[in-house]
Amino acid sequence: MCNGNNNRYNRSALRYMMYNPLLWGNITLRRTGKSVGQWVFFEHPSKPSDVEIQYGVVEPMYGDDYGRQIQYELIRRLDIQGSTRPQDTYRFSNTCVCGICGNPMCVASTNTKGRRKRKSRYIDGKIQYGLYCSHRYRIIERGERCANTLAYQDTLEMEWDKIFAYLLSGKQLSSYLQEPNTDEPNVNTIEREIQKINQQIQTLIYEQSLASESAQPIYRHQIMKLSERLSIIEDALRMESYKQSQSISLQELEVLLVDSFWDLPDVKINQTLKSILGDYRLVVVHDKVVGIKLRTRSYKMYRKTP
Repeated sequence: MCNGNNNRYNRSALRYMMYNPLLWGNITLRRTGKSVGQWVFFEHPSKPSDVEIQYGVVEPMYGDDYGRQIQYELIRRLDIQGSTRPQDTYRFSNTCVCGICGNPMCVASTNTKGRRKRKSRYIDGKIQYGLYCSHRYRIIERGERCANTLAYQDTLEMEWDKIFAYLLSGKQLSSYLQEPNTDEPNVNTIEREIQKINQQIQTLIYEQSLASESAQPIYRHQIMKLSERLSIIEDALRMESYKQSQSISLQELEVLLVDSFWDLPDVKINQTLKSILGDYRLVVVHDKVVGIKLRTRSYKMYRKTP
């Protein structure tokens, strides 16, 4: 892709342009320095709290089905560690995390000669690639290697067939493999708690302005405690919003899940799975999917030893 002077964009410039909300018809304020996510394209809880955005203000550069296909690819490339080239993409790349140490499950490794290799096995005469924990061959803080075994392609495909049926029945991805929790607060309850704490903070600030100098440390301490509590509750609201959001509609899902879905190119399969997952990842232990969890800023639960 070239600019108006017929010069090719470098990688950083092209990424900045393609993840610019304006390209997709959306106007933002205070976006500089903020991490990109699915919120760039449509309403999504991944949007930073201090960013203001209005969707559908202008005509997007890429519309209809072609624009949606570009969005699928851009979503696929979010948070990828390593090569993002379509020819290097495995169908389950960046979709699973280790249920033992919490690190990403990877498909490719590098041997001592610098060549890429993939763990695989043969089933019914067909090669089956597998995912392994990225810390499977690394020493973690306890002085041990992660003991998780490989998760193979046929296992993950069967699990995804169950997920597809679950979603097409009208259920939310966040509740898949999760026990129902009737005690969990809903969005309205959390929002009321946030409003209550904000009012308490404003009252303390007003009282602090009238208080003597000797009482100032007490007010500062109380305001700090409430601010910490507010931050925790706002994080809980963000998590609850994720649970109630769906990255892809049932209509889109029905179109994407053709009869020969697993025969599609790996990059197309990966685009679809990443669009469905959003910020969720499957939790895998010993060739079995045991749960689903929200992706965190850092997967790592243990630090590597020096």
